[in-house]
Amino acid sequence: MNPKAGHNLHYGVVIDSIWNRKGLTVPVGGEYEDSFLSTLNNVVAWRSQYAFDQEGVDFIKKQAVNNKGITADFKGKVYVTEPILDFDGDPELVYADVNRMIMNLHKYMDADLEHIRVYRSGRKGVHVHLDGRLFGIYPTMHSASILKATVEKLFPYETLDTAPLGIHSHIRLPFSKHEKSGRMKTSLDPSVFFKSFEEFQGQMDRDLFLDPVMPEEDPEPVLKQHLLMGVTNSKWRNDLRVVVEPTRYYTCMQKLINKEPALGNRHEELLRLSSWLWRIGLPIDHAETVLADWLSDTTMADELRRVVKSAYARKYAYGCKDKIMKKNCSSSCVFYPKKNNVMEFESPEDLAVHLGVYIDKIRNGKYIDLGSRYGDESYKLVPGELMVITADTGMGKSMLVQDIVMAEQRKTVYLNLEMPKHLLFRRFLQTAYASTKDEIEDMIVQGRNITDKVSHIAMHSDSITIDTIEQAVQSMRPEILVVDTTDGITVKEAGNNEFFKMGRILEGLRGIAQKQNIIVICVHHLNKSGARETQGIVNMKGETVRRELQLTDLTGKQDIVTKVDHVLALEGDRDLDTRRLRSMKSRDSKPLDVRLRFNFETQTVHTLEQQQTVFIDG
Repeated sequence: MNPKAGHNLHYGVVIDSIWNRKGLTVPVGGEYEDSFLSTLNNVVAWRSQYAFDQEGVDFIKKQAVNNKGITADFKGKVYVTEPILDFDGDPELVYADVNRMIMNLHKYMDADLEHIRVYRSGRKGVHVHLDGRLFGIYPTMHSASILKATVEKLFPYETLDTAPLGIHSHIRLPFSKHEKSGRMKTSLDPSVFFKSFEEFQGQMDRDLFLDPVMPEEDPEPVLKQHLLMGVTNSKWRNDLRVVVEPTRYYTCMQKLINKEPALGNRHEELLRLSSWLWRIGLPIDHAETVLADWLSDTTMADELRRVVKSAYARKYAYGCKDKIMKKNCSSSCVFYPKKNNVMEFESPEDLAVHLGVYIDKIRNGKYIDLGSRYGDESYKLVPGELMVITADTGMGKSMLVQDIVMAEQRKTVYLNLEMPKHLLFRRFLQTAYASTKDEIEDMIVQGRNITDKVSHIAMHSDSITIDTIEQAVQSMRPEILVVDTTDGITVKEAGNNEFFKMGRILEGLRGIAQKQNIIVICVHHLNKSGARETQGIVNMKGETVRRELQLTDLTGKQDIVTKVDHVLALEGDRDLDTRRLRSMKSRDSKPLDVRLRFNFETQTVHTLEQQQTVFIDG
């Protein structure tokens, strides 16, 4: 339900003094958003934390006779439309707590930033306005206590004051003036909390006026499953009161029980719901009552009792990979990251099938063999694997990947996140035709059709996230995905934490490789110390001596070790055209160590007879 629409709701409003209770109200979704806020420049004003229907408005006007507002003895409905969370205290602690809250909301609870508004409170604090529809709290006299208990559970932060979440509370309106500091309550961009504390302080010192109105379209009530003490849908049957209290466990089943039974699939859904109710400890008689209420079909009464009895007796426990649980999966569930609500085992027969699939990939040419292309011994990349190619700047990482993609001639999605797209496309044409820059440009000017050799490549050159990459792969179904480069992928919740960002990126790309059964090739940068220490030093003889690249030289080094199947290093002197390509990590292949010649004029790579190169241990 959208608590902002169609219910003639009002906020109580107080002007000039918090004690000035005159029975004033403004409509929610009308004058409040559209015009009332624009009148508050240099006005001291508060509004009630919650909204009320006509019964509440009448109560507010009645209380105004005694200069009071809504009190705890109000027994009508309380609407959670746009709760305001008050953070106050040391600025650095406030910044840290709001950062954690917004990151948790956006990253782990799937709340869209469009449904969050942030303001400086008028002094040194911060107010976070949340779209009440995110909670999906059914309006009752208990709504305020439900919200307060839920917020205290979800956000146990030192600087968050939950006292203003009481039913009687009023809190400062956006763009109104603070009576002591004289400063206005003005907007903060939520993205500033993904940046540095200094940038946050800079915004706190400026007057910013962003749109205070939440979007009209209803968001998913992603916080509903976290509610405490929530009577979200009370039903009566044979004097038994059934109360569903959402939790973070088995959110798929909470989602299922709140939907109509699917015709043709009711028996299967009934089995899963029976199993769930057994696992959460609901007595069997009560489980029958709950599921009879959900089923609403008396003709299935006998089957219902039989299914529930069987599930409880045989202790059915369906795992996250079950088709119905998977269909209703939610990222807010505690089991979501590892899909481990039950420990699942595979028999030797199951494992033999997996091994057979892997062998089929190897023997039927569904791999990329870099060893055969650039050396003598086989070095295979198999669908489902993630490979990283790394080197210092200017060594030809992208050129090597282009050469691999052109040689394979398989359907490829190429995410170009670093280079101008026209430049990369010209280089692909150079590789395809072994031609110079000028020769390709002449062909284009002459109007020649020279795109046939690159028709297997689809390129994307704008910023992108892991989720949008996975959607693109599902839609286009390539055999190869290239990411050039990994740090060009956007991870909003990472802020300035490069280790966290790279971990999310590599974990996501590995998941795409495995789920979509494709080969994923990534171009990856060195960290600053790695780039500096591998460029080479001059010894006493005047010779330039370089040390080999190590896994610790790569950005996100720990995740490279644990989450990637292959790591290839490209080494050499960037002023020369020869390079060494070697494997630093490989799960199931012999080491690769070959010498290559890079023709930068034609953007082509060729095998070179091995030559002696001086290395020292790191």
